[in-house]
Parts: sequence; structure tokens; C-alpha cells
Amino acid sequence: MSKKTRQQKREEEARILAEMDKALEAQGLAPISKPIDKIEKEEKYKREYDDTMPQEIHCRRCKTLMENGKCPVCGHTIYVPMNKQKQRKIKWIATGIMLVVFAALFAILQMSK
Repeated sequence: MSKKTRQQKREEEARILAEMDKALEAQGLAPISKPIDKIEKEEKYKREYDDTMPQEIHCRRCKTLMENGKCPVCGHTIYVPMNKQKQRKIKWIATGIMLVVFAALFAILQMSK
């Protein structure tokens, strides 16, 4: 038995749902609604939280357009996650600082012997 591809699974799911809809309609009941596909949810999530796409966020208090997570009118702030490029830069800087500190400590310990 070979594994089914995603497309084959979707087609089988669509076929089963169509059969169920026909059976329900034959009994005089309303057809069931089709579930949202997981891939559609993932694409929607990517569109909403894409770092390259500018987001327009409105203040919860005064409904003004916020700038960098802070409202220019009332001063209300929200958490705005960092983009991946900035996270990567901070990780490299922190790693460099740790290496310099460890090297300095090693040198101090070697001199004290």
C-alpha cells in the first residue's frame, strides 16, 4: 500500500463530503459545510504575519493608525514582534560579545597561574 499524496487526500475528502451532502439532501437535511483546508489557514497566517508586508494596526482605544506599535494620539502601546533579519543580527552580536568575554576570562585565568 503506497502513501497518498496531499492532493489525493484532498480529492478523497472532497468526494466523501460530496457523498455525505447528497445523502443529507436525499433525507431532506441541509448539507454540511466543508472544513477550511489547513494549507489555506497557513497561507492566511503567512499573509497576516509576513515581515515584508507593511501592516496597518489601529489603536484599540482611539482607533487611530499606530506607528511602530505606539499610538501617536493617546500613547497606547502594543507588542510588535521583531522581523527575522533583526533577530538574526541581535543573535550574531550577542554571540560575538559572549566569545569576547569568554576569551578575556580565559586570558585572565591563564595569566593568574
